[in-house]
Amino acid sequence: MEDYKMFSYYGTKKRLARLYPAPLYDTIIEPFAGAAGYSLLYPHKNVILYDTNPKICSIWEYLIKSSKDDILNLPDIKQGQKVTDFNLNKDQQYLIGFCINPGSANPKITASQRTSWNRYKINIANSVHKIKHWKIFNMSYENIHNIEATWYIDPPYQKVGKYYFGYNQMNYTKL
Repeated sequence: MEDYKMFSYYGTKKRLARLYPAPLYDTIIEPFAGAAGYSLLYPHKNVILYDTNPKICSIWEYLIKSSKDDILNLPDIKQGQKVTDFNLNKDQQYLIGFCINPGSANPKITASQRTSWNRYKINIANSVHKIKHWKIFNMSYENIHNIEATWYIDPPYQKVGKYYFGYNQMNYTKL
């Protein structure tokens, strides 16, 4: 079982995901993808991620398309530096933005004292080849077709989730 992260995200269940049973099917579906903590334990599976946050989807699209060298060529960022100080596209800024202030629901611009980007960068570079076959869709769980797969459903926090993208539209009763 693999154990790595691609980026930090508020409410990730990365530590808890390994306590869940292994997938029963070759396909894993994560309707609230975020940082895809469960799927990253089984990167060789056919992974289909869904998220309504366009920044999350953008990061996953970037990672799926990136090479090890693409990641290693991203700048090191130290406390106090801003992602806008570097010649980065939005996808790169979002990725680094989640890692320079771990546990945030939104990518940050300025690296905090808790920045983990330089550590994440090496980990991502060494792991990005494992997710080339993954797919990401900017879509609500309500529109996903029910197919035979291992579904890992980790919806946004209900009471303390006010920082999540689309929180005000989430219908927890229906969910």
